[in-house]
Amino acid sequence: MKYPLTGRGKDYILLNWERGYRNVQVIHQGRLVHTIDNPAKIKKGVSFDDPELGNIKLKFSENPMAINVIVDGLHSIANRSHPFKELKKFAWIFWVLAVFGFIASIFEVWILSWLPQIQITVLLIDLVIVAAYTVAAIFVAKAKPWAFWLGAIPFFLIFLIVMGNSIIIYSGFALWLNFILRGAVLIALLMMVKKVISAHKHRRYTKTLEDLNVELLDEGI
Repeated sequence: MKYPLTGRGKDYILLNWERGYRNVQVIHQGRLVHTIDNPAKIKKGVSFDDPELGNIKLKFSENPMAINVIVDGLHSIANRSHPFKELKKFAWIFWVLAVFGFIASIFEVWILSWLPQIQITVLLIDLVIVAAYTVAAIFVAKAKPWAFWLGAIPFFLIFLIVMGNSIIIYSGFALWLNFILRGAVLIALLMMVKKVISAHKHRRYTKTLEDLNVELLDEGI
């Protein structure tokens, strides 16, 4: 299987293996670089150095299972777990935030119907936040790293404000439910930060998501 090397023009690594990912051979320009005899090593992640290519790491992606090739910290565009592909999967959470933000905005505007000046101010703030979530969802789906921050930063600020007020206003079950729901989203966002930073790094070499639509070629030694 052919793995183009990011940032190295048309250069690539060729992987050959026996059934069950046994005896995986890493080949570069006809030269046998390394052999991994046991697929369990790849599952944990195997790393080795090559005088020409630098550090090479092989590791299985989770779903679907396939070998990822990372050379000097850069994913091959053929990797199933390329940072752009991982980032794209996360767009749904911003759609959820946009929908719930819109519903919450309607409720807040209705509650403040007897205070028109405050109502308008709250409505404008809510519309800006919902717009940020919506734009984030659209462009995260296109693997744009900056869009993650556009949606995540407003959520972080709102989380601090809302949770501070919730401690004062709510108690018991309502407080814990609010904390659990918002906390789950916060954890999901924080877990994505490392992948977003990696996507920023790869943006220098891979400008668009379409660049990842490469055909993987099976070749012999």
